[in-house]
Amino acid sequence: MNPRRPTPRDPQSSISSKPDFIYSLREIQRLDGLESNFRVKNLGIRYSEIREEFKEWLSRYSEEYSKEILRYLDRYLGDFPLKSAKDLLKLVNSVKSGRRHLCYSIRVLVNFLEEFGLIGKSDANLIRSLVKIPKSGVDNYVPRNEEVLEAYSKIEKEETRLVFELLMFSGMRIVEASELLSKFEKSKLIALEEIGISRYPISLLRGTKRIYYAYMPFEFSLKLRRIRMSPKAITKRLIRVGLAGKYLRKWNYNFLIERGVPESVADFIQGRAPVSVGSMHYLAKVRQADIWYSKVSGEMVSLINRKRDGSNNEISDTQ
Repeated sequence: MNPRRPTPRDPQSSISSKPDFIYSLREIQRLDGLESNFRVKNLGIRYSEIREEFKEWLSRYSEEYSKEILRYLDRYLGDFPLKSAKDLLKLVNSVKSGRRHLCYSIRVLVNFLEEFGLIGKSDANLIRSLVKIPKSGVDNYVPRNEEVLEAYSKIEKEETRLVFELLMFSGMRIVEASELLSKFEKSKLIALEEIGISRYPISLLRGTKRIYYAYMPFEFSLKLRRIRMSPKAITKRLIRVGLAGKYLRKWNYNFLIERGVPESVADFIQGRAPVSVGSMHYLAKVRQADIWYSKVSGEMVSLINRKRDGSNNEISDTQ
């Protein structure tokens, strides 16, 4: 998972009540006893001294993603000398707010250190096994069609409406939608008018996630234009109308599955495909996604059009 600001939870959400992960005193004491045999007993790393090289390495990812990683490491590591893995555990244990994001950011830093030979593979794996990412509560809430359309009806600005529809139709992540719109080029749009859909190629890598295309109805794709709106701005606008972006993504996935789209195809449409897949397998997935998306996209458009026309009659909702 990528570090990102938490979104408000819907009161209807079903969320685990388990407390955030805290490293136990027993775990730290255990490391005291193992220190003589601990492979990473002297890291000799000072984050401030490698920050610029690390920042350059992060440029392979999106700007927003990189900023979030640096923000947490700058805040908690800074000039703090890491002498042992035990120091890392103590540091993480001292953080009360944002511990999950810090753990993730530390693990990204470890990837950098390993890639450039600043620490060995066995040491990197050991740190990863210790600096675990705390599990977040499982949010099983999926908005109903009426709730999505009610949020849509509250939108006043045209550009916000365009972003909302892009997220609703494609199931994209907010970071990816921001990236697409800020760099949108009409010439890159692949219009498949004969089957009523379009797709826009994206080569945005975020951690282990990769989305190959943003799928959307052909009718909607004709309205796309370049809009500079940061992920933070998009998040705030969606919150104002009462529906966080993650719920639009969940709604889209549920919409696809309920209408018979195979899970593997729905995963591909939403960018959950593996980073590396064989060329023949990849082309087959694109073809399957084209066919299946063309079967359901018209119904998405009908939902929006009925709301836009001011009618809530006969809104299909099988949830």
